[in-house]
Amino acid sequence: MDIPESTRALVEEDALRDGINELVAKLNGKKMIADSWTQSREYAGALGMAALARSDYVVFMHDLWDATWGAAGALELGRPDDSEPNDPHTIWEDEEIVRYVDFARPVGGCVHAIFSVSFEPGEGVTLDALFNDADYDEVDVCTRIADSLTRWHSKEHDNFDHPLLYSSQVEAKDLDTAADTLREAARELVVFLKAGEIR
Repeated sequence: MDIPESTRALVEEDALRDGINELVAKLNGKKMIADSWTQSREYAGALGMAALARSDYVVFMHDLWDATWGAAGALELGRPDDSEPNDPHTIWEDEEIVRYVDFARPVGGCVHAIFSVSFEPGEGVTLDALFNDADYDEVDVCTRIADSLTRWHSKEHDNFDHPLLYSSQVEAKDLDTAADTLREAARELVVFLKAGEIR
């Protein structure tokens, strides 16, 4: 899987990542901090670089989802629910891309799943999963699933009522192998869910 140079730079250079983050926040703003002809031109060029870095990151996140969850067959579990689009701003701000799947048949009381890829350029990449019932209420199955698998863990999360399922993190410095490593974790979970039993 190709990793854009701008994404590699976000991983490798803390100062650049901080600068890009600050400029991306201004992409939709109207206040230019430049006060001269030269500064205006340089600032516009920097904004363009920030926009490119964000664009490359968002496309890379889509590629990561496809190379992990997609390649592992997550969409074979049912029908994708893409009614909540992953807009570039949200993917960049949350450092996460999510895809919802409505199961073809219930799995342990779950009929919906949220499969995500989280990538913090200074830290690393993980896969996450969360499960809901027919009313879109969370179902507390992640701990039981994690106990049945080797590549998955469960943890409490401030935004959820029940634990979240997550893979081991692939460090940012190992980004070249992240898709391969995480695809195996995704495959382990997908095979488990296809079996249809949560004990």
